[in-house]
Amino acid sequence: DNNISDAGVNHVATMLAIKGKMRAANPRMVPASLRRVVLSSNPITHEGFAMFATSVTSSCQSHVEAACCQIKDEGLRMFAVHLPNNKYLKVIDVSSNLLTADGLWVIADALKENESVETIRINDNRIGDSGGRAVAAILKHNHFIKEFNVAANAIGPLGVIPLCK
Repeated sequence: DNNISDAGVNHVATMLAIKGKMRAANPRMVPASLRRVVLSSNPITHEGFAMFATSVTSSCQSHVEAACCQIKDEGLRMFAVHLPNNKYLKVIDVSSNLLTADGLWVIADALKENESVETIRINDNRIGDSGGRAVAAILKHNHFIKEFNVAANAIGPLGVIPLCK
């Protein structure tokens, strides 16, 4: 465990955004070497995650791991804005946070047109049956996802049945 807070995430996001802009201006001069950012087990709130979300697309991130933080649905909403046209992101891990089905439905809508995300880990949150239906909606529209972890989310029969169709 570290102690990277929202302020620290803001600095990381700023650095990634700057590198992303430099790479866009001259791809041969600035290699996209940093692909995976792991922010897990830090006191990052939905506000910090929202700040970080803006840098994900411009910096060519392939892995965003923010498990065991304090992210709420609002952070996921801000993150979702950057998903539809993202061509680089492969893995999203927001497990063990404070997320509900409301945030997952926003992600479901954003992922309809995304062709890069292959893995979503949203286990150990609070998505319930409605979240199970959101997962079913994501998988119905997006055939590029290969792994979707929803363990420990209080999904009952009403949430599982749509997943089985």
